[in-house]
Amino acid sequence: MPPVDLDLLNLSLLIVALLAAAIAAVLLLIEFISRQWLAALGLRACAATWAIVRRLPRKAIWAVALVFSVLAARWLASEVLVPHNQTGTRPTFSVQDDLVAHLEAVTDLGTRMPLYHSRFYGPAAEVSLYTIQLEAEQGQVIRLYDANPVCNCHGWVFTGGEFALRDFDVPTILTEHGYFEVQELQPNDLAVYFDGSHVTHTGLVRLVDASGLIVIESKWGPFGVYLHPPYGQPFAGTCKYFRSHRSDHTLAIHPISSGASDTDSAITRATRRCDESLAP
Repeated sequence: MPPVDLDLLNLSLLIVALLAAAIAAVLLLIEFISRQWLAALGLRACAATWAIVRRLPRKAIWAVALVFSVLAARWLASEVLVPHNQTGTRPTFSVQDDLVAHLEAVTDLGTRMPLYHSRFYGPAAEVSLYTIQLEAEQGQVIRLYDANPVCNCHGWVFTGGEFALRDFDVPTILTEHGYFEVQELQPNDLAVYFDGSHVTHTGLVRLVDASGLIVIESKWGPFGVYLHPPYGQPFAGTCKYFRSHRSDHTLAIHPISSGASDTDSAITRATRRCDESLAP
């Protein structure tokens, strides 16, 4: 059974209750004006109001209706819709990164980079719920693969989905693999998101057409793999596109040499909140 969105349920109940109250008010009004003196009073009030309205220019009436509509829409957005979107509960499970002790990535120029695997800590139902919320927030996305913490977005691109890589290793890969920025896109170009000088996300261009449509494939941290427009993902930053003369994007993966330091070979863990790792 899919999880129930309690906030949406409460909002629906509120709307139903308001409609019921409005119907009750109308019925009560009919009951009151059925009496002759109240009916006469109501008719006189309606006649006076109608006389005032008839004396107003039509432009003034439409202007009042327009202002009222704008104010009503503003109230609905600020008092009902925005609080509903902001108060949705998010799972509090964590994602733990484990350093891969026996393997490392190596660039074309010989720079070594640590590799990681991740694990979810928390109920599987919470992971599923969080995934659904991410997809709903981004809108037009297509899920290709379900959540898998083995790799992150960088690992999906540069290790073939086998490992996770750190954000700050991506600029080194761009430099040492001869990537250059491009404006005229082609399928399989690299999409890199920068928040200032910090890399936040990577993906691959899968579709470009003459109308300007761009479709990117990327993995959202330890969660699923998606097809989405450049803006349709939960990471911060501006997207830039890169290309190289290499046949693919993958790094070389080698066993760690016997001379590696104890620091490189030890398993280190860094627990983080999943919503912090995916802050848009």
